[in-house]
Amino acid sequence: MDERMAAWMKYAQPGDGHRFLRQLAGSWEASTKLWMEPGAPPMESTGSSVNERIMGGRFLKSDYTGEPFKTMEIVYTRN
Repeated sequence: MDERMAAWMKYAQPGDGHRFLRQLAGSWEASTKLWMEPGAPPMESTGSSVNERIMGGRFLKSDYTGEPFKTMEIVYTRN
């Protein structure tokens, strides 16, 4: 393996930021407030999120289910 490839392989290893994502994995309950327009009262709802580490712990996939929406998000961090 040449020097450049070795440097890239080292850089691609999970680092401190990826360890931070580890603590976000699991199931979470949530309450949200959405302000739809200035001065209006917020729309409030509850939901739940299931977060799992993917791609060797380099990303976090979050599936949120609540009212009035359901979302999926991919979170990443740099080393």
